[in-house]
Amino acid sequence: MKLTLTMFLTLFLFTSCGEVQDEETKPSFEYEPLSDSKIIKLNTDQLLRSQRICSAVTSKRLMIFNDLVGITKQFALRQQQGDCSSKTTEPVEVRVYVESPRTLTERILFKPLYSNSKTIGPLSEVITDKSSLLSSFCKSIIDSDIPLNLVREDGINYLYIFPENEEGAIEVISYLKRDDGEFYPARLDRMVVNLSKGKNKGFLSSRTTGSYCANNRDIITYFRQDVDFL
Repeated sequence: MKLTLTMFLTLFLFTSCGEVQDEETKPSFEYEPLSDSKIIKLNTDQLLRSQRICSAVTSKRLMIFNDLVGITKQFALRQQQGDCSSKTTEPVEVRVYVESPRTLTERILFKPLYSNSKTIGPLSEVITDKSSLLSSFCKSIIDSDIPLNLVREDGINYLYIFPENEEGAIEVISYLKRDDGEFYPARLDRMVVNLSKGKNKGFLSSRTTGSYCANNRDIITYFRQDVDFL
């Protein structure tokens, strides 16, 4: 069974912790260039989901800017990663907080709650409508008469996928140009946005990022972060 990067990260949700992946969950690298057949016009359901996701992360950014002046909002991040030897680490928990940025365009970051906390890792950014993964896409949802599932920006092609039966889930495959002039998949980010009403609307309940190992394209290194709202 051959697995794409997207399929692997989905399967990862069900693999056990701290164990070597078995052969059935190891991805086989299908190093295929981005083709026109992958680029589609968003259908009605995909457009509605995109609008809800973009609206939620925008509202969150404004809430953080306006409501967290002089105060903080705390979270517990549960993190786990897999390296190029196909092993996963034991889950670790890091307590963090967010606070109001100085400007509306400043990146919002998770910051360690305690000075002796472990480093937050590669997913320290609080994803908003201004984040590179979503900024141009969310803008296209508003501005374009025919929004597509592809955005081109700064030499990167971002392809957006909407998993079935997961209302707040969105996956972003980043394609980079290779020497042959074609764009190949380099990274995938899977995000699950909290769309429910309330103070946690727009925050990610889960995010996983994965990329292919340079020395073995049959293996993916990944980092998963689940968020507990405190």
